[in-house]
Amino acid sequence: MFMTPFGDDDQSYAIADYTYNQLGARRVVVWTDNSMDFTKALSKFFKERFIQLGGQVVLEDFFSVDPDPSLVRLVKKKLKDLPTKDIRASLRRVHATFDFPVDPTTFFGKPTRASQRAEKRTRRTARSQAAKKGVTRRKSGKAHIGVSLAEIIEAGLLRTPLKLMRHYKGHDLEAELLPNGTVLFEGETHKTCSRAAEHARGTITGRRMNTNGWSFWQYRDEDDNLVELDTARQELLKRKS
Repeated sequence: MFMTPFGDDDQSYAIADYTYNQLGARRVVVWTDNSMDFTKALSKFFKERFIQLGGQVVLEDFFSVDPDPSLVRLVKKKLKDLPTKDIRASLRRVHATFDFPVDPTTFFGKPTRASQRAEKRTRRTARSQAAKKGVTRRKSGKAHIGVSLAEIIEAGLLRTPLKLMRHYKGHDLEAELLPNGTVLFEGETHKTCSRAAEHARGTITGRRMNTNGWSFWQYRDEDDNLVELDTARQELLKRKS
């Protein structure tokens, strides 16, 4: 006995046709479950068909039903005999929120003197390396290189508005560097390239992650070569030195 089911494209095309022709929608927002190839294929074919019909996808976002890996590891640490796949399956059925501060020592125990000494050595090494590279530190303690996008634009190293791009996990992401040094991504203006990069990665992964925007974003230089945004920053640093 053989079964011939409808393909992913047939299902998605039918949904797109119904949305456009029956519901009369012309602008849509698409949320995609990024944890399964099946749902990603449905989303891809839906957008393809809807745009063919004359519709517009004004916003696209991603989410994942898979539990946070750190939470899986935490449960595994407490219940070592429970298979990891069973932990994941159980957590998928749970919706939990925490509105109180959690003491990490509850799970991981209090730090030992040896671990505290090792952490201090790591911090000293990081400060030493930062000093060698000419990196200064803010009062908050976060290291940074004292060059902003606005300074780079003022120096004439970047002409705005400038198209920024990145091919990430099979997706082409685009942003725009504005004359005041801010970065525009999907209608939202970000003060730094790193904030824009975090937003961009989040649309693919479903969560915000710390991202170095200088190495994440790329642009076309005068010779049409695709280079990292950090290239312009390094050039200005050379001029300053």
